[in-house]
Formats: sequence, C-alpha cells, structure tokens
Amino acid sequence: MKLLGAESQELGTITVREDGHIHLPLIGPLLIAGCDLESARAAIESGYRQYSHHSRIALQLVEAKGHLATIVGRVQQPGTYVIRPGARLVELFVHGGGAPLMYMEDGQSVPDADLLGARLVREGKALSVSIPDAMRGDLKHNIYLRPGDILFVPRTNNRRISVIGEVQLPKSLVFQRGMRLTEALARAGGPSGKADNGDIRIIRGNLTSPKIYTASLAQLLDGDGPDIELAPGDVVFVTRHWTASAAELTPSLTTALMGLAVTSSVMKN
Repeated sequence: MKLLGAESQELGTITVREDGHIHLPLIGPLLIAGCDLESARAAIESGYRQYSHHSRIALQLVEAKGHLATIVGRVQQPGTYVIRPGARLVELFVHGGGAPLMYMEDGQSVPDADLLGARLVREGKALSVSIPDAMRGDLKHNIYLRPGDILFVPRTNNRRISVIGEVQLPKSLVFQRGMRLTEALARAGGPSGKADNGDIRIIRGNLTSPKIYTASLAQLLDGDGPDIELAPGDVVFVTRHWTASAAELTPSLTTALMGLAVTSSVMKN
C-alpha cells in the first residue's frame, strides 16, 4: 500500500487480521471486513484525510487468503475453515459436512441436529439463524460471514414434542417442521380406549401460563376440524375428562412429563 500526497510514502504490505481489522500508521486499527478493494481504499483514504486533505491511497491486493470462521455442534465435520471474501452462512455449513448427524428412533432416521435453532456467534452476541431457510436462499438467514464467526448447531433435545395422557405409547418426538397433530398422535400409537377424542389439548409455552389449543380427533377424521401444526416444545395431552383450568392441569402435566423423561432416559441407556 502506498500513501500519495505532497510526499509519497510506501506503507508496505498490510495484513487483514482475523477480526477483520487492519492496523495503519497514525490511524491505528480500521475495520474493513466485508469491503471490496475500492471500499477498503476509500475507508483508508478517509482516515488519512484528517492529516492531509490531499492524501490519496494506492492499494493493491497481493494475496487473498480469505478469513477464518468456525462451525461446531452436531455437524459431520466441525472445525475452523478458511472462508473466501463474500461467503455466506451456507458455505460454512457445507464445510461442516452439509448434512446433520442422524440417529434411529422408532425405526426412522431422524436428525440429531437442530438446524432451525442454529446460532451464529459474532463478537460475543448470538444471532438466531435457520439453516433450512438459508439453504432455500433466504438472505435474512443466509447472511454474509465475518472473520471470527462461529456457527453453532445444537442437538434436537430442546425441540421435541411430548405426547402424553391417554395414548398407547406416551413419548417424546423430535420436532420436524410441518409436523401436525395427527402425525404426533399416530407415532404415539393413537389414543387409548379411555381417551376423550373430542377434547385433545395442545399446550404451548411455560406450564405456569401456557397457551392452550383445543382439537377434536373425531372432527379431524371427518374432515371438519383443523389439523393443528405443532411448534417446538408443544405438549399434546390426551385425557378422559379435561380439568377446569390450566392451574388444575399443571400438576398432572408435570407428573406425566417427568415420567416420560425417565422412560426416555432408561430406553437410551
């Protein structure tokens, strides 16, 4: 890099650090992450204008090494990778193997990675990103990477659907986008003979103040009722007789969920 003014000065080779900054004489650190060559030249020139209004910068790219970004969690190949300038989130996911780890549950291969709940850690702050949306080209999720970014892909454990109460096989299911009530009930063996098929509840949110949705399996089978799309963390509760309030329901829900958690732990071990 060369500083052009009343007297030209050769500043030598300037290296872009992993945090996206360069260090310049007189100016100090300057962030140029994500800049093309012309934008970087203009930023540097602006910095030197405080010392000379006639300063000009001659900038030449000597070597493009890219920058480093890291992917960790439930991916095939976690690690730190060199990312080309202008790379987006999906490119880092591809470096990590491009597909989530899988395991078998109920004879089905299910993802062990929560691609919807991924986090991009940048400068100590965690940004929520959806890898499936990013792969579909949604630029709100397929964002540009910066030096030092860390993409964390968590396990699916915290995004499960619990099906409890009067069903054949109470169980915890891995949440998958588009999962609906009838699918969850079917995978739990369907309602037992004692179930109230006309009054099935979906509990969403904290059990102390949940949102409760009512569904009728009888109407669903007749095509008259909505097949509710489930959300991560939902509890599908099938009872014989519904209690009057959420407050009365909480103890029975808590007991059922604790029993389900113990059963799942024993089966996994």
